[in-house]
Amino acid sequence: MVELSTHDNLVLLMEAWVCNNLLADNPGSLQCDLPHRSTPPKIGNNIPDLYVAAHGDVPLILGEAKTAIDIESRRSHQQIIAFLWHCDRISPSRLILAVPWYKVPYARNLLRRLSRQNGLTSVETLVLENLPG
Repeated sequence: MVELSTHDNLVLLMEAWVCNNLLADNPGSLQCDLPHRSTPPKIGNNIPDLYVAAHGDVPLILGEAKTAIDIESRRSHQQIIAFLWHCDRISPSRLILAVPWYKVPYARNLLRRLSRQNGLTSVETLVLENLPG
């Protein structure tokens, strides 16, 4: 239960950040994988926590929230690779990770490593900072 509430809080904080910093007055089709919300589309076998379809000047945005424990799991690494591949096929696009503040360096290194290992270094990625954990 604790992991779910921490995860949901990270999703809500990521949604607020995306709305305030990337979408401004143009939220378009923002979807979040939260109860009583419109579920984002599946990408491969995964559903991102946040999805914004490309519209106007706004690129495709995929967002994934990971708790301190989950960011280190093999399943999470496979999800991130699937999202990187999807972003690589759609330009412009951006992959955003929301993790607790003390996992930011780990998440940045993970994104760099997975991008390099899979030849996806042109994908724009961002790890949100200063989030609670």
